[in-house]
Amino acid sequence: MLENQVEGAFRQIEAGLVDEGLSTLAKLLHDPRMDDELRFETAQFYYQFGFLTEAIEILEKLLQAYQGEPEIILQLAELYMENDDNDKSLELLESITIDQGDDYLRAILLTSELYMMDGLFEVAESKVKKALALFPEEQVLYTALGEIFYHQEKYSLAVLNYEKGSVISTYARLADCYAHLGEFERALDYYKKATLTDKGSAELLFGYGFVAYQLGELELASKKFTELLELDPFYTSAYSLLSEALGQQGKRVEAIHYLDQGIKYDQTNPALFYLKGLLLRQQSEHQESQRWLQQALELDESNTLVLDELLALYMDVEDWDKAQETIDKLLDVVPERSDIYLQKGRLNEHLERWEDAEQAYRQALELNPDSTDVLNQLGYLLRDEGRLNEALEYWQKSILIEPDQDEIAQLLQQE
Repeated sequence: MLENQVEGAFRQIEAGLVDEGLSTLAKLLHDPRMDDELRFETAQFYYQFGFLTEAIEILEKLLQAYQGEPEIILQLAELYMENDDNDKSLELLESITIDQGDDYLRAILLTSELYMMDGLFEVAESKVKKALALFPEEQVLYTALGEIFYHQEKYSLAVLNYEKGSVISTYARLADCYAHLGEFERALDYYKKATLTDKGSAELLFGYGFVAYQLGELELASKKFTELLELDPFYTSAYSLLSEALGQQGKRVEAIHYLDQGIKYDQTNPALFYLKGLLLRQQSEHQESQRWLQQALELDESNTLVLDELLALYMDVEDWDKAQETIDKLLDVVPERSDIYLQKGRLNEHLERWEDAEQAYRQALELNPDSTDVLNQLGYLLRDEGRLNEALEYWQKSILIEPDQDEIAQLLQQE
């Protein structure tokens, strides 16, 4: 039978014998015994295997023979879309009329998709709403409207329409919308439902893990990120989140293991190097921590997270020269941060540069006059220099800003 020969030809293509399979199909299509139904099926096979030109050629000939046949029109319109020939696709879709029922609905959905591809969201919305006025019970149209709003990042409107549509098919979309809206608990509920029917989606697992992480469900987040990386080890943005979730559970060795895996796949992501340096510092492996943090800084020399961590490390190990260099770099990048001047003051105190320390604290106060840390530190410095009355002024201001400071309260009572 010709049908078996067609299927055999596609099995040849699937097995890697592409030229042989295509040659067989070309001969079969010229066989006068092949009926139009089998030609239509052959076009669908071509489409499935990615041979768009061959599929289009068959369907165009069939449409000439069966003008106005909606099944051929819809299939050919999809192929034109795949082939980036949107004008031809739109012309075909607009030929399907309201009285053609389900075929009209399919045409509206494809038309909406076409307009969205071209960024014409308002036109897509208008087409779907027009169809909804005629078929208000069709859930698929609400789902389509939800998609239009989703791609415009109008998540509240997307949710309203997804929930009127075919909810099961939009669990993942609803989860993503609620996540964008910051409603993480509702998002988590929909992610749980979505994974019952779609266990193999990398994007779904990432969203699930991210929302669980935001809610502080670290074990669940770790599980989902691990499942994701088993599915797709090249999904490198998951490694940093997984390591953070594991690190917060005290599983630093496991966290570092996953960071090493991530670095194998992505050697240009400073976050992976930074997080490894951070975890190593938490384990008091200062030399190794510095090495990884420096590599992160080489990838992004203006990364303030890395610079902050390096500064903390240099202060820990009392490497004052490198601490000073790091403070200078930070002030070049973020000169408006008062906490850097606070650190500069502390560094100068360690070096017994009292005037420089006082100047740094006063610069910090110019940027943040209500910082109790700076007010207290400047007070300690002034007291140690014998300027007690000035110190008391700063402590009094500090206690007014933050009354619950036992140490400062005692100092004020003593004086």
